[in-house]
Parts: sequence; C-alpha cells; structure tokens
Amino acid sequence: MSKQCDTHLSDADRETLSLGLTHGQSLRRRARVFGRAPSTVSRELARNTTRGHPYRACTAQTRAGARATSRIRGAGST
Repeated sequence: MSKQCDTHLSDADRETLSLGLTHGQSLRRRARVFGRAPSTVSRELARNTTRGHPYRACTAQTRAGARATSRIRGAGST
C-alpha cells in the first residue's frame, strides 16, 4: 500500500474531487471524504484551476507532473 502524501492529492483523489465539485459538493465536504485538511484541497484548487474554467482532474494531474519534473530537474543544477 502506498503512503499518502499530506500535502498533495493522488490522481484518484483528483478525479473524486472533480466529480464532487461538479455535483455541487463543498470543498470542506470533499476534504472530509479524503481525510485531509480543507487547506490541502483549497491549495489543490488554487494550483490547478484556470481562471474562467472549472477544476479538471486530468489537467490537474498533468500540471502536478510538470511541476514535479521541473523541481527534480532544478534540484541538481545548483
């Protein structure tokens, strides 16, 4: 079983978040479902929602992967 990161959502969590928001559920309710702090879900939305467009799990996962890759590349080039 993989360890849950405290600050980032998994791709399955992102998909569940997207569906819940589409059905009108609140950010706090989604956080309770995940067993996460509301601030974690709020930061996820802030990082991965484009102005004027709804939160989309596939876009969020792509952006999270790109950020992780750039952090890894940037870490060794000091």
